[in-house]
Amino acid sequence: MRKIILIAASLPFFALIAIAQAGSAKSPYAGQEKRSIKSLSAPEISDLLEGKGMGFAKAAELNHYPGPVHVIDSAGAIGLAEG
Repeated sequence: MRKIILIAASLPFFALIAIAQAGSAKSPYAGQEKRSIKSLSAPEISDLLEGKGMGFAKAAELNHYPGPVHVIDSAGAIGLAEG
């Protein structure tokens, strides 16, 4: 009976150790807070500025809107201006 009580009493301690170790692991997002746009890499920003879509074309077209490249290609015809 003493062993069961000792094991049960020590479980929260081991759980705290596991949580502390998990918290000290390096995040896969470490360093991204220093980006000009935190959630986008330099190539993603470049793709966005060039109208490459970044996966938005499918969502746009499924909702009856043109994808980003189509809008840029039609900029003159629809009266878009840079700015």
